[in-house]
Amino acid sequence: MAGRIVVVGSLNADLVVRCARAPAAGETVAGTSFASVPGGKGANQAVAAARAAAGAVAAARAAAGDDRAAAVALVGCVGRDDFGRELRASLRAAGVDDALVRDVDGPTGCGLIVVEESGQNRIVIVAGANGAVRAGDLPADAAGAGDHLILQLEIPFAEVVGLARAAAGRGATVHLNAAPADRRALELSQVVDHLIVNESEAALLAGVSARDAAADGGATVAALRRAGFARITLTMGAAGAIHFSGGRLRRAKAPRVAVVDTTAAGDAFIGAWVAAERAGAPVDERLRRAVAAGTLAVSVAGALPSLPAADAIERLAASIAVEDGGAAPNG
Repeated sequence: MAGRIVVVGSLNADLVVRCARAPAAGETVAGTSFASVPGGKGANQAVAAARAAAGAVAAARAAAGDDRAAAVALVGCVGRDDFGRELRASLRAAGVDDALVRDVDGPTGCGLIVVEESGQNRIVIVAGANGAVRAGDLPADAAGAGDHLILQLEIPFAEVVGLARAAAGRGATVHLNAAPADRRALELSQVVDHLIVNESEAALLAGVSARDAAADGGATVAALRRAGFARITLTMGAAGAIHFSGGRLRRAKAPRVAVVDTTAAGDAFIGAWVAAERAGAPVDERLRRAVAAGTLAVSVAGALPSLPAADAIERLAASIAVEDGGAAPNG
């Protein structure tokens, strides 16, 4: 039970506009609301893990004598501006250790998000300070044996490679959320322990169409296995998720909810999964909690504000069934 969750990734100020529908090229539409909220995949996943690791999970770790119960740390960079200060405050309020977040010259990263009435979104990110993240920002003693490292692709890719290799070499469990989609993530197939992707990201890595990835998740998983990934989770929006490990597929359907905003749903999923795994939960329970977290996130507007607490995750997870999908197609 010893160890902690360490996230290395982006911190963004999310500038969110809601409208009936996104504009076409050259078109102007009227928005219905605007908000500036903290976000970025790194910050989202760290807060998601911290919230999911509270309550019963933290109690289990504390009972095992772990004096770092529910400890989640974030490594990243922000600018010396109001956005950076607001992001730090939001991390601390969620119980995330921000000691390894660096202040750098230049603006804090920014996400421009258009959310339609349907809850679907379109996102443009500007790296800003996130481009200054370096593998050396992660101290050698911060992610080693017994720890879990979560990585995404909103920081320079070469640094992600260095971080993954260094942490894996020290015995940490490395989780890669290959988002935004980038085929270079295939270079890490022998290094990461767990690949977590949505349908469009999986399609790019597997070399199949997004339609095929959505229609046959098992075949997509098989293609990712052929690419060298040993443990794979495919998130499928309202359809739930598929997980492969130990030679078996598992499927969990997402409960029906009113969709308000899909921003950060995948981040909620990842944070809840890793928190459950770190607490020693069985695979089926990890999948239930992760699907529950992602489902709850789409029912609330914004990124960090939508990330659910442990008690809400556990209540909804109890209603989710996990189906044994049998042996995975040959990789």
